[in-house]
Amino acid sequence: MLMFFAILFFLISLSYFYSELAGRDNYKLERINITKIVDGDTLETEIGKVRLLCINAPEKNHAFYEEAKSFLKELEEKEVEILRDKVNKDRYGRLLRYVFYNGRFVNKELLEEGLAHIYLCDDMVYKEELEEAEKRARENGKGIWKKSYGKCKDCIKLLSLNPKEEYFILKNNCEFECKDLELKDEANHFFTIDLGAGEEKIFFSKGKVWNDNSDSLFLRDEFGLILYYHY
Repeated sequence: MLMFFAILFFLISLSYFYSELAGRDNYKLERINITKIVDGDTLETEIGKVRLLCINAPEKNHAFYEEAKSFLKELEEKEVEILRDKVNKDRYGRLLRYVFYNGRFVNKELLEEGLAHIYLCDDMVYKEELEEAEKRARENGKGIWKKSYGKCKDCIKLLSLNPKEEYFILKNNCEFECKDLELKDEANHFFTIDLGAGEEKIFFSKGKVWNDNSDSLFLRDEFGLILYYHY
């Protein structure tokens, strides 16, 4: 009898510590129905809005917004499984979740297709797996990582980015003007950049934009990505 209880205690302990080591924090998969696709990273469901955790898809009227939203369309009016991590909701009250459908990891697939980038994923369970998915998309030039073929594709260099003082410095190394370039951070703060031939220019952020610890800079023209920087 003593041996029985010892084995039972061992199995219970093993189950608990496996859960902890796996980083699940005992959170369980939950089945929900999706009623509407809001955009490339937000779903309307029977339990409220769900924001896909660890990713940020393009905003409306920006490159690859429609593609990201269309990618999720097959989930509309379908049952999916969701899983939370250490953060339950965002500041807008949306549930932050990993989403799974028919054995597929939807958050990861959006990254693999270049239809989103990593966002607020520090210390999350699937961080490394999601970072690898983004890396593959970036190396293959998929979606938001597609390189520009425009005339300014090799012109612009980032000389400095100071997140504490909230400014960055760009230089146009070409002998012609580069206009209407779109620059953004990991969140959705956008700048429109114009640089004359050979011009070096400092841009100050309006308010708190750059995360002091870690953030990314994306610079695009109408043809694709010109510059990417992560710190």
